[in-house]
Amino acid sequence: MNFQQMLSTYIDKSAEIMVPNELVSGTLISVQTGLIEIQQTATTYGGSGQIINILTNNIDFVRILV
Repeated sequence: MNFQQMLSTYIDKSAEIMVPNELVSGTLISVQTGLIEIQQTATTYGGSGQIINILTNNIDFVRILV
């Protein structure tokens, strides 16, 4: 099982994705080869509901919130 296959088992789950210099929180909505999509949750600075594309090569770690 590779990284994308593992992440695809967590679609529709809340997650925190650490990329260089930023922590993105939201719901994992899609996993493709080399790319994931997160629907961002509300932050202190706004941005709620935005869909964010993240290249898997840029991911430092993923925390699934259960």
